[in-house]
Amino acid sequence: MTTTLTFEKLARHVGHQIAAEARGLPAQNVVLICTECGEVLLDLDADGESAMGLVPVEPGPEQPPDAEELALALPIAA
Repeated sequence: MTTTLTFEKLARHVGHQIAAEARGLPAQNVVLICTECGEVLLDLDADGESAMGLVPVEPGPEQPPDAEELALALPIAA
């Protein structure tokens, strides 16, 4: 399914309940759908195909913080 996510499309659903649904076994597709009116807001395939050009991100090994990140996280004594 081809979907394009826009401000106008989302604005129509302010205050509505939105759900993520997996489709297929095993899941081959995930959609964000408005449960109040049934409109599909976003449709993403497991193979990375989407109308928006989004690509699923594979989680990699966690990287330790570098020195700059550590310096920002440390409290400064008064």
